[in-house]
Amino acid sequence: RQGSETVCTVGAYALANGQAYMACGQTAPFLRGKGVGGQLIVQMANVLAAEGWHPVFLCSPGRVHFYTRLGFAKLGEYTRYVPS
Repeated sequence: RQGSETVCTVGAYALANGQAYMACGQTAPFLRGKGVGGQLIVQMANVLAAEGWHPVFLCSPGRVHFYTRLGFAKLGEYTRYVPS
């Protein structure tokens, strides 16, 4: 937070089967590229790991490089259902 404004968020939206499913990292445009989001993601992953969870992050294929630089390893790809 910066004052009363939320400038960066990340969440663990499901805790199941020993894994913490992290997603939806978002950083305010004026802070992007400054390491704020990456720092928050790593901090949260470390807290979850210390609690015994295995953090995983769901992201779009175009963002894989960003997360692998933070220490995540690509495990697979997701697919999206598109109704006909």
